[in-house]
Amino acid sequence: RILGLGSEVQNRRIFGNRGRVAGRVLDSCRYLGPHLNYSGCFGEERRRRISASEAAYRSMGKFWSRNKNRRWGSIVFRSLVTSTLHSCLSAFVLSKGDYKSLDSTLAGMGRKVLQGDACNDGEGHKVAVSNRKVLEMLRAVSSDVAIRVQRLKWWQTICSHPGEFVQLLATWFGEYEWDRFNPLAEDGTVQRHAHPW
Repeated sequence: RILGLGSEVQNRRIFGNRGRVAGRVLDSCRYLGPHLNYSGCFGEERRRRISASEAAYRSMGKFWSRNKNRRWGSIVFRSLVTSTLHSCLSAFVLSKGDYKSLDSTLAGMGRKVLQGDACNDGEGHKVAVSNRKVLEMLRAVSSDVAIRVQRLKWWQTICSHPGEFVQLLATWFGEYEWDRFNPLAEDGTVQRHAHPW
């Protein structure tokens, strides 16, 4: 039971393994595209996104080893692999660890695309460059920047066509009869006791 009297207690009991519940209980499930976890954590969806981006990388087969034009390889990498990894992640709240995991996945595949160019000469051996440098060499941006740009583009769409987002804008910035006070201060910042939506 998700809603109604006793739902919170029942959810705690289900996920705390303190009792049997009729039916099958999952920690996460797919809903409208992404894989959602009952606790709101991003781990399952992150694993699935990483797997999808690795599959996108493998779908190009020997292209990566045969391609000698770094610029062309970079374009294909960004359009196929990076876009698969970052697609629609702007709706999630990611931690620093999530961003680091996404970036290290991109950099790992990026090192293969660069075919040994992601190393510097050390004393008698090669030294790998940082993940950030690998992304720079591929003309790609880090995951936090890519997702921030997605969010800004979304806001840009809302601002350029406010008539199409009336309900959303009313929910965020409107006042309701059950509100005891204005959720926004005079300077436009959200007040401490504003409604959560």
